[in-house]
Amino acid sequence: MAAIWKASIPNTTRSSNQGQVLLTTVGDDRLEDIVDKNWKILENSWTTAGLMRSMQGLFETFSRQAEKVLAFSAETRGFVENVYTQFHKQYGFKKISPPDLNLERHILRMHSLQQRTERFCKNPVNVVGREKRFVIRRFHRELVEQATQLFRDVRNDLDSWLKGALTPLAVLLQEHQRLLAHRVESLKKIDGDVNSLHERVRYLEKQRTLLGKQFGDLSKIRDTLGSEAPQDKEEDEAASAAAAA
Repeated sequence: MAAIWKASIPNTTRSSNQGQVLLTTVGDDRLEDIVDKNWKILENSWTTAGLMRSMQGLFETFSRQAEKVLAFSAETRGFVENVYTQFHKQYGFKKISPPDLNLERHILRMHSLQQRTERFCKNPVNVVGREKRFVIRRFHRELVEQATQLFRDVRNDLDSWLKGALTPLAVLLQEHQRLLAHRVESLKKIDGDVNSLHERVRYLEKQRTLLGKQFGDLSKIRDTLGSEAPQDKEEDEAASAAAAA
């Protein structure tokens, strides 16, 4: 199993790095930048049709980013579940599951906001009944602010899950290590066939050492899942350009 985990660590690192870069595109600073640029585009729109297209375009970008985050979370969740399954098969311990992760509810909320944006843009009151500056302010107050808060909720839920996804498994490993250590010490105190006892002690100590290595690999994966990756400038700029389009 150590080979399985060690082989998985590079892939996990790449996946986690991609995910963290993805999350930076919906971070507070990036969202503020995207929203500010969109506000300027809306203010500079010459026609009502252009204004409404820009509003809908912003939420199309929001929805695409939300779907990407959901896809990353599903991929990572699948990997973590596989780690749990392999651990169960290898050692025969009781089967446990990783903590639940449910980002779908946030994505449904984003799709709902996108639909509300479409209705907002078709509302005659907003199309012809109000000055542009009032329409823009209402759009941001009623829709954009909710979308940015939604992304904060997504980031918080995913970040918390990444940091704790392997905790139940790590606790189980530590408990088994302690049990093995106790059994080794107990055997050392028993009087009997010295050779047989020594052989048993060596076997248990070997198992304890192996578990220690497995715990180290598990810790690496856990650290990788919860790590912060540097922001990808090109992808960041591309996301910004798409939102401004």
